[in-house]
Amino acid sequence: SGESVNVVEALKAASARGVTTVVFAGAPGSAVEAEAQYALLVPAPSTASIQEVHKLLGHVIFEMVERELCAH
Repeated sequence: SGESVNVVEALKAASARGVTTVVFAGAPGSAVEAEAQYALLVPAPSTASIQEVHKLLGHVIFEMVERELCAH
């Protein structure tokens, strides 16, 4: 969830170690968004809609990474 204390603490720990942090979240203003360096936000009316868009974004990102890695 966008308010998960465990996720917020993990983001803080990662940032403290110099790790780039990215989160997938719903509407703007969540605690995880505030801690992440980058946030992919989906301000949709339902959790199911948000999750569907997150799934699509994940596939697009994986495809881009795969193309980049296999191109070399």
